[in-house]
Amino acid sequence: MSDSIPQKIVRLKGDGSERMLFRIIDHQHNMIGVYGPNAAENKAFVSFSRHFRDCSLPVPDIYAFESDHIYFEQDLGDTLLCDVIETIERKDTHSGQIIDLYQRILEYLIRFQIIGNKGLDYSLCYQTRKFSTKAMLKDLDNFHRDFLTHFASKSIDLEKLHDDFQLIVTQLTQVRPAYFMYRDFQSRNIMLQEENLYFIDYQSGRKGALQYDVASLLFDANVNLSTTYRDALLSFYLGNLETQYPVNTDNFMSTYYDFALIRVLQALAAFSRLGIQKGMSQFTRAIPAGLENIRILLKKDGILQQLSELRRVFEDDILQHDLTQIEHH
Repeated sequence: MSDSIPQKIVRLKGDGSERMLFRIIDHQHNMIGVYGPNAAENKAFVSFSRHFRDCSLPVPDIYAFESDHIYFEQDLGDTLLCDVIETIERKDTHSGQIIDLYQRILEYLIRFQIIGNKGLDYSLCYQTRKFSTKAMLKDLDNFHRDFLTHFASKSIDLEKLHDDFQLIVTQLTQVRPAYFMYRDFQSRNIMLQEENLYFIDYQSGRKGALQYDVASLLFDANVNLSTTYRDALLSFYLGNLETQYPVNTDNFMSTYYDFALIRVLQALAAFSRLGIQKGMSQFTRAIPAGLENIRILLKKDGILQQLSELRRVFEDDILQHDLTQIEHH
């Protein structure tokens, strides 16, 4: 790291995190300085970053880590995947670019899940070491507290809702958490710099199932891929996974849409918490697309078909509203 006095320091806008980010500009090169109030989170990010770079995965280089709360990392610019996809879609003639880009991302995802898993120190996980019963129930409770209490206009049978949550967890815990689970693998955590992909914000990673992260990407409300794209990309992912790691596709698909459901519920809770409670409008704007994902899952042969109260809350209440007005809720 350079000892020279920076020419300029610019505060960067955060994205729902309590961390403070600064772009440090000097004569040689830019870097990002980060202050994070959570020491355990910082240690997880820095340590995971160094491990993933040792695995030849494209994550930011860590230049220095000081006093548990401050670190300096590679400046990857400002271009997020969701912004790139929006630009491509405006041109309306380059849909092949989207497929090609996502295929590259999915190839990296497999490497995170399989190669990144080997030798990773899971004792550094600052939230939980694996996507366990406790972690799943916490996500579902957050969905009830942060989303349903704001958007359900009719009364909810809490006992039946709790039974639905237990059924989700019982189904998902049958899948062994044996791989690295990125936890938030979506378009705002994937960056492009001179056509090169980079991945950020994996500090909430833990042991988990393969299905969760690919569902996170393909059911990302910030991009809202078409069903045709989702199906094609899921087939691509499974085909590439099978060439590198023994996986039973039927077993994978038997719970894929169930993992997609718990991910979509987790995302809706986060959008509501950050958008409604903290006033970050970019998250509120994602809620209608998140609910469109629920519409899609209601048509799939997944566990949502068995969840009588949760299905009723969506079909007879929330999805009856004008989704375009939700961002103004």
